[in-house]
Amino acid sequence: MNRIYLVIVLVIVINYGLSYIQIREIKNTLANIKRSNLDKYVSVGKDRKIFKKGSIAIVVAEKTGMIREVYMMKGRSILAKFTRVEGLDGLMVNEAVEITEENSIRDALEYIINEKNRG
Repeated sequence: MNRIYLVIVLVIVINYGLSYIQIREIKNTLANIKRSNLDKYVSVGKDRKIFKKGSIAIVVAEKTGMIREVYMMKGRSILAKFTRVEGLDGLMVNEAVEITEENSIRDALEYIINEKNRG
C-alpha cells in the first residue's frame, strides 16, 4: 500500500516539475516577443484539451489591426516549442479571425479586436 502512495506522490512531483519547465518556456517567449513589439498589440490565445493536444498562440498586430507575427505551441509534452505560423502575416485581424481554423489563434485575434474597439 505504501508503494502505491509513493508512486502517486512521485507522479505528482514529476508532473509539477515538467509543468514548471513548460510554463517557464511560455513566459520567456512571451516576454521576448513583448519586449521587441512595445508599440503593437501582443495577444495570447489558448485552446485547452483534456485528452487531446492543446495549443497556445501568440499574435502580434499593429495598432491598425494588421497582423505582423503569429506563433503557436501545440502538443502535450514539454518538448513542444513555439513555431512561427505562416499565412496570416499581413492580413487584418478581422479577416484572419474569419479564416483561421485554430481556436487558440482565433482567441488571440478576438482579444485584439476587442482591445481595438475599446480605443
